[in-house]
Amino acid sequence: MQNDKDFTSSKTEITLQKGDSGTAVTQLKELLNAQGSSLPTDGVFDSATLSAVISFQQKHGLPVNGVIDSQTWTVLQHVTLS
Repeated sequence: MQNDKDFTSSKTEITLQKGDSGTAVTQLKELLNAQGSSLPTDGVFDSATLSAVISFQQKHGLPVNGVIDSQTWTVLQHVTLS
């Protein structure tokens, strides 16, 4: 599913999961890379992105579902941008 929303303007309203693509996924990957991942910022939510999301969720005590929901967005943005 193409998702061209910019998370910086919509913040936590976007939900992303494996199979999604677009600008928001590129930004997601950039945030995950800032947390130690090494993902290509190609805008595709693939298996490697899923693994990085699950790892991030585990590390931060979030529900481990591999989905970037409002709770995961909030924590990811907080720990990366603050």
